Amino acid sequence: MYYSPYTQQAPFYPPPYYQMMDQEKHGLRKAASRTSFTILLSLLTVETLFQILTAAYAKSGYYTYSFSGTSHGMPLVLFYLLNDISYIAMAIPPLIYFSASHMTASRGLPFKKTGLPTVLACAAFGTAVCQLANIPANVVIEWEEKFGFSGTFPQMPVSNDPLVLLLYFLFFAVIPPLVEEMLFRGAVLQSLRRYGDGFAVVCSALLFGLYHGNLVQFVFAFIAGLAMAYVDVRTESLLPSLLIHFCNNFIASLLDVLQTNYGASTADSVSTYIFFASLALGIISFLYLSTKKKFFRRNRPVPLLPLSSRIAAFFSNPGVICTLIFFVFSSAAMLKAGF
Repeated sequence: MYYSPYTQQAPFYPPPYYQMMDQEKHGLRKAASRTSFTILLSLLTVETLFQILTAAYAKSGYYTYSFSGTSHGMPLVLFYLLNDISYIAMAIPPLIYFSASHMTASRGLPFKKTGLPTVLACAAFGTAVCQLANIPANVVIEWEEKFGFSGTFPQMPVSNDPLVLLLYFLFFAVIPPLVEEMLFRGAVLQSLRRYGDGFAVVCSALLFGLYHGNLVQFVFAFIAGLAMAYVDVRTESLLPSLLIHFCNNFIASLLDVLQTNYGASTADSVSTYIFFASLALGIISFLYLSTKKKFFRRNRPVPLLPLSSRIAAFFSNPGVICTLIFFVFSSAAMLKAGF
């Protein structure tokens, strides 16, 4: 068939293979860098807003903030209220990212309709993984203690005041799942999925771990991030990871409250019951999900770039490099401070 060069019906010839690979590598570097800077901007936003709010309160004569997170004389209601407000602001950078990247809500924050049994099974499976992730995290604590560091984190101040408890649980169990899932399983995970679901799951979990800024939480958050990202990819919905994140943070904050108000022995007993109950439900949920067609099988096409090239592209960009530097300095600072 004859095609005139002056018509719009000339045949389309795709670019050479090497050119397509180069474009994919460039796109991966850009996506990894932009999402990493979004993470750092989120941290900066929270810290800056909290400093501004506490500085305003400091005019009353109190120095209200320290590295350890204690309230230093600030009423606990106000302390957690300011923390809640500051943490909500973490949602601003990912929203800016969605807008700047022209990412639609359905793509950046997918909530595909999923059956309730599957959602609950994913939540139970992920919560069990989070409980198991405490084991290697405790190994890191023991390793740090051998080198003269405490390895643990001081408890945040809490009381039996109902309003304090409400704001406390909002700060630990409600707000973080909402804003962090928007950031990590939304902006980060969904931006990297075009380069392979497995690759996106691991990389988003890695950035989730680095975001926490210390070795102990890195180990825990990386493993938990793998589970949360995986179930989101399989269900095409952020709802499972939201539930996992909420359950994990609620359990952790509940144990802290019990330890503060009822002693370490009570908290340890409840922790043991929760661990084995979560593990049992996780095993049942895993067996149930295994019956779902291809839930634990790869079913997405492999991208053009080989894995080694994708790994190199992920780490060789300004955003990820800056995130790694932040993690190193933050971890060193926490160890030096005695955590």
